[in-house]
Amino acid sequence: MKQTSNATPSVKKRKKVAAGAEVITANEVLSRLAKDKEEKDKKETKKRGKEATKIPKMTKKRQQQTFVSSSSEEEMVEPEFIDTDDDLDPEVFENDESETDINEIAVGRWVIIQYNSKKSTRHYIGQIKSRAGCEWNVGFLKHTKNNSFTWPQIEDTDVIMDENIIRVLPEPIKDRRGHIIFNTQFDGLFL
Repeated sequence: MKQTSNATPSVKKRKKVAAGAEVITANEVLSRLAKDKEEKDKKETKKRGKEATKIPKMTKKRQQQTFVSSSSEEEMVEPEFIDTDDDLDPEVFENDESETDINEIAVGRWVIIQYNSKKSTRHYIGQIKSRAGCEWNVGFLKHTKNNSFTWPQIEDTDVIMDENIIRVLPEPIKDRRGHIIFNTQFDGLFL
């Protein structure tokens, strides 16, 4: 006789997978990633090649410069420099680093002082109070508006060497409110 067991054979249940999904092994994933990376690299090299071969557009200035530089030496004309009085205008100060005449510096004169720090340069307007050898005792003004200054509430003085004095200023105009106005433009100065 045959023994029959009522045991049911083991049935494997399949898990439901979303439509369009597929089973991927680790090797397949790595090969796809490598393939994507190669395609990306190819696109980048194509872009680099286009950028390298791209000819920059020439502006009018560059065209004129190349035209002048390509002409022969015989045809070159030296530029003419025209002297204008604009450069010599005493009313405009554009941070000339020229030496100030020490003879112009005197007690009671108005001067621009330059302080150099590690990171920046500052300029201050002051009046010379006294002299001791090569050192000058200077009282400083407080900057209010464009060319307008006032005396600070607490007196601000310092002892300055000759080389820190950049320029001697003309006499200022004093208005009724105690403002001291210089008829000079302080272009290029960090006041």
